[in-house]
Amino acid sequence: MNFRYFLGSSGVFALGLVAIFSVSPSVLEITPATAQKLQELRNLGKAMYENPGTQTQAVSVLRQAAEIAPHSAQDRLNYGLALLRSGQVDEGIREIERARILNPKLPHTYFNLGVEFKKRNEVERALRELTHMVELVPTDPKTHYNLGVLHKLKGDFKQAIISFEHAIQFGPDLAAPHFQLYNTLRRTELNRAKKHLSHFERIKALTQNSAVNEDINWSFYSELYDPQPPHVPTEQATAIQFGAMGDSHELNTTPLGVLLRPTGSTTPPQIMVWSNRSLLLTEPNREAIEILVDSVNHVAAGDSNNDGNSELCLAGATGLRLLSLSAETSPVFGRPYMIADGNFSSCLWVDYDHDYDLDLMAIGINQVLLRNNGDGTFANVSETFPFVQGVGLNAIGLELWENNSSNIVAVYKDKIVVYEDLKLGRFRSEILDRSSRGKQPVRMKVVDVNHDGFLDVTITNRISTLVLENVNGRLQTGITLPSIGSWADWQNRGILDAVSNSSVISNLGHFQFKLIPTIGLPSNIAFTAASDFNSDGRIDLVVVENSGKIHYLRNKTDTSNAWVNLAFHGVKNNKLLEGARIEVKAGGFYRKDVYAGHPITVGLGSAKQIDTIRITWPNGLIQNEPGQSINSIYRFEEKPRLSGSCPMVYSWNGQEFEFISEILGVAPLGAGIGNGQFLTADHDEYLWISGEKLKPRDGLYNIRITEELREVAYLDQVKLIAVDHPKHLDIFTSEKFKLPPFPVFQLYEVTDRIYPISAHDKHGNDVLELVTKRDARYVDKFHRDFTNRAELHSLTLDFSDLHGEYMLFLHGWVDWVDASHIVASSQSKQNQLQMPILEVKDSTGRWRVVDSDVGLPAGSPRTIAIDLTGKFLSESRQVRISSNMTVYWDEIFVALNKKSPQSKSKVQVTELLPNTATIDFHGFSKVVIHPGRLQPERYIYSSASPTTLWNPTPGYYTRYGDVRELLTEVDDRFVILGSGDQIDLRFNVESLPVLHSGNRRDFLLMVDGWAKENEANTAHGNSVEPLPFHAMSAYPYGPRESYPDDNRHKEYLRKYNRRPALRLIRPLQNNE
Repeated sequence: MNFRYFLGSSGVFALGLVAIFSVSPSVLEITPATAQKLQELRNLGKAMYENPGTQTQAVSVLRQAAEIAPHSAQDRLNYGLALLRSGQVDEGIREIERARILNPKLPHTYFNLGVEFKKRNEVERALRELTHMVELVPTDPKTHYNLGVLHKLKGDFKQAIISFEHAIQFGPDLAAPHFQLYNTLRRTELNRAKKHLSHFERIKALTQNSAVNEDINWSFYSELYDPQPPHVPTEQATAIQFGAMGDSHELNTTPLGVLLRPTGSTTPPQIMVWSNRSLLLTEPNREAIEILVDSVNHVAAGDSNNDGNSELCLAGATGLRLLSLSAETSPVFGRPYMIADGNFSSCLWVDYDHDYDLDLMAIGINQVLLRNNGDGTFANVSETFPFVQGVGLNAIGLELWENNSSNIVAVYKDKIVVYEDLKLGRFRSEILDRSSRGKQPVRMKVVDVNHDGFLDVTITNRISTLVLENVNGRLQTGITLPSIGSWADWQNRGILDAVSNSSVISNLGHFQFKLIPTIGLPSNIAFTAASDFNSDGRIDLVVVENSGKIHYLRNKTDTSNAWVNLAFHGVKNNKLLEGARIEVKAGGFYRKDVYAGHPITVGLGSAKQIDTIRITWPNGLIQNEPGQSINSIYRFEEKPRLSGSCPMVYSWNGQEFEFISEILGVAPLGAGIGNGQFLTADHDEYLWISGEKLKPRDGLYNIRITEELREVAYLDQVKLIAVDHPKHLDIFTSEKFKLPPFPVFQLYEVTDRIYPISAHDKHGNDVLELVTKRDARYVDKFHRDFTNRAELHSLTLDFSDLHGEYMLFLHGWVDWVDASHIVASSQSKQNQLQMPILEVKDSTGRWRVVDSDVGLPAGSPRTIAIDLTGKFLSESRQVRISSNMTVYWDEIFVALNKKSPQSKSKVQVTELLPNTATIDFHGFSKVVIHPGRLQPERYIYSSASPTTLWNPTPGYYTRYGDVRELLTEVDDRFVILGSGDQIDLRFNVESLPVLHSGNRRDFLLMVDGWAKENEANTAHGNSVEPLPFHAMSAYPYGPRESYPDDNRHKEYLRKYNRRPALRLIRPLQNNE
């Protein structure tokens, strides 16, 4: 039932039915003095629960909440869930069972206990729990699915089929029950089974990169329980009062719009008012600057070159133009220049391809999508976008669901269209509404109208505003209001009010609105814009009259409510952080906003403390800032860290597990390189481990491989190779990443190292001292940017009198570029990444390229080998290594090319397969990052947190326990690790030969597999599947290829790949 009406004379707007939320007697028993403290503990516990390094504190905080409210089922349940997540499973189960005693009708207890017992293979107990869950919530599809799995495990296939069918009935978008029914029915009802397989394949194809990723072990009832109603303001607004703030200005022609232009992420925005013939750039108490233009329908501001200062896109009847301005109102730099021909009603800045720079879309009679090439130019890629036919009026971008997407909502004359972001630059169009919008221009805003954590869209013309309500990630047409100019919290009540063309409309909560008296608001209002221009903690207003007169109105409303002023600065993301999602939680208050590149003031009502400020950066990483003060101004800088690269290797050195390096840096699965192309990845790698770093422990060599980044690791085989050799003889291998053809594994014997007689960097600096010793002092005098791209830098080495066959050895490390930045680099010849090249001098003294890809260190730090045989073109023995990648070199030398083992070699190589191998949860090791990123990251294994800045990639992973049989041969039966997982490997020392006197023993760790980053420009980056396999022609592979489907691999999938992804970071707002 859905009631929507406008009581005009009474000034009350009502939307929907106000939900009735029951409060348990245990909560009512808490005194008012402790109620606020309890809510603060609940929120702070949730924030600490989600942040790296604070899991233990989260358990402690939630225990305090349970102690304040000992009879509260909510707090007992949440305490139990925190215990589960911290690894205290038995204690967590006991607490959840206590919560059920307090409230036997709380469905969360049954669902979580059922899932937990299912994980422990306690089928009967799990069945009892989930059967009770169905009695309480008969329509939850995940419960029915899990019941089906349990019935199937018991051999009750008839009941399993019924449960899977119920799961489909209540969750028609779920793929998993179709797959289960296919497997269950294919031996008895093949035709029926084929239909379910077809449904499964269709849903998987549709949802492969869509907003909601399927996880059948998680449902609505898996979240921390937080049964609060939508926020209701603590203080109802009375009269809103505005007063003049500086002299007014005037646009001499009819205004068409106003926008707030960011000029720096921490400074108040400038005000831009435009007409068809001019732009007026203004600020309170400053002289206005008028820019004469022609044929302008719409203006949009965006920082296209990441200089921290936004440019203007001008959309009009004659085309699309770009105007660059200085950060100050004067002077104006340059003139508008045309970037696309056509007749356009509006334009939109949006990073449609997730490559960290803003692209442009424009719609009107014509439609165009322009890709930002990163070098000041744009490429027309309209043919790749599914534009619907029609005359466009306006468009706006937003994230509908927390999946880091850039969905676009577009309004046409006769319809509203949602362009769903499928990642990799692909979109899908869906017509939301076919109502006529007329010909008049419309304005669009993204705003969380009902404070439920889902961003809504408003569409406004001169008569009315239509709200598109975001219901669990999908938009639907909602209430129609009088024409709204701006949304803002004028009294810091903790909820967004609105201003129309005549008055402020107070948001009462629960989708109810009321007109309230407003003092100081001019008549004949055409447009408004709201911001805290003087940083006093109250939102001010800019009003543009129909005549073109511009008023700056200071908010003079008397209020004692709390506030916070927030600004953010990007480091790895764009500097203005346009599109970052900001969430603030304080007691019962919650607010979500999209950062527009300039400071934002958030009203907090009667809150005494801010529990959490959460920033979700444009690349999807999350940063929590808990425990902040009210009535304060905060400026937060992005804390960058590596989110994807490869699994980590630690070895037992006799005292502790020591970080060695990453592994599988040669195998980035599905990494995009632009234009729909993907990197061809190698799949095996050899990591050198010196004997000092691997010591026996109870007769076993112990190595841990952890997955601690935002990626999935697929490990097929692991071998430990002992290399016994004379102490005077050094052994090297080439630990390099390079493009095909891939290097062949080879050992090199080195007796004498020949160092260069001179070494200079690109700028002529003498760096000989840095490259003649392995001491972690790197050649680093070159410029790099936040994307890990560097200026073209080189290292010139002179080896003087060198004759014969020699190998060049370089020891160093690389700060990796992620797939999205690689895609960005591919869009411009000027910015394309260049692998290290080798140059020598010819007989005329000119440098000549003799190897266009010598490779990079595959981890940090590593040694690569380059064969110099036949490379020199003259008597000169100078070599030059050049690249624009962020690679740092340490020790460099040449040695005679002695490949090992040889028939007369004294090197003995022995391979060991794991004696035992188990997978379990490790967490995320403490990372040590050099402030200037001039040293590789180091990880401290013994100091680990259960959470980090991202959730594991959705999908199914290898179940915990013994996995040795999966790692003994290359057979496409992988150990699949998600974020936080580890493999504990132990190798039998007694299987090695006796080490002879005068020899030493070093090691190589051979790993065969791949690593796939959860990144917008990685193929299938947001899902574990489809699984790779060695015979595939490429990844992603086409429809004619598939993962092996024989009985052995089917049994492997059934037996091992049944553990769903963890959800380590929970939503800040509960939307029950």
